[in-house]
Amino acid sequence: MTQATDRVWSSYQNEIFKDMAEGKGNTVIRAFAGCAKTTTCVEGLIRLPSSLNIAVMCFNTAIRDELTEKLKAYGNIQVKGFH
Repeated sequence: MTQATDRVWSSYQNEIFKDMAEGKGNTVIRAFAGCAKTTTCVEGLIRLPSSLNIAVMCFNTAIRDELTEKLKAYGNIQVKGFH
């Protein structure tokens, strides 16, 4: 698992990255507004092997557009919206 940035990640975030890479099923991140959920999600996705085809499903167009911009350099990650 390769770290994409030089940022220092919390133990909680590192556990999320580990679950995304090694876990079974879905990873759920529950936190208050402004707690870096999107940043953590993006970092976790970037750390996954580039050989994987990844679909990210978003509940609204604003987050879809934000994630599309942040992940545009990664051709194996597709961001889609439910609506």
